[in-house]
Amino acid sequence: MLVGIDYSEVGRRIRSTRKERNMTQEELAIACGCSGNHLSAVETGKHKPSLELVVTIATVLECSIDSLFMDHTRKCSTYMIDTQIVPKLEKCTYHDLKHIDRFIDDMVEYRDGLLAPAKV
Repeated sequence: MLVGIDYSEVGRRIRSTRKERNMTQEELAIACGCSGNHLSAVETGKHKPSLELVVTIATVLECSIDSLFMDHTRKCSTYMIDTQIVPKLEKCTYHDLKHIDRFIDDMVEYRDGLLAPAKV
């Protein structure tokens, strides 16, 4: 599946992250080795940033590249799985994983409306 990139959104995320880090546009531009005008055009979606610039921006802003390119829903679930869930699963025994697998199956079925809610 081919996914289009909304460079206006990428720019908005760069600007938002930059402001969260209390950096001016000029400070980020200098740290990234580009002009303030170019960074402004990237933040407004007028210019597509090069891969090298995106990596540099993410490094300077101390954020992940996917946080600049992915929408909140995909970013959060992917990030959470990779950074919070997988490390915990790696500590589980085979027996634990079997229980977790069944629990996930039940949860998905419940969510999909196939299981009736438990009576309290």
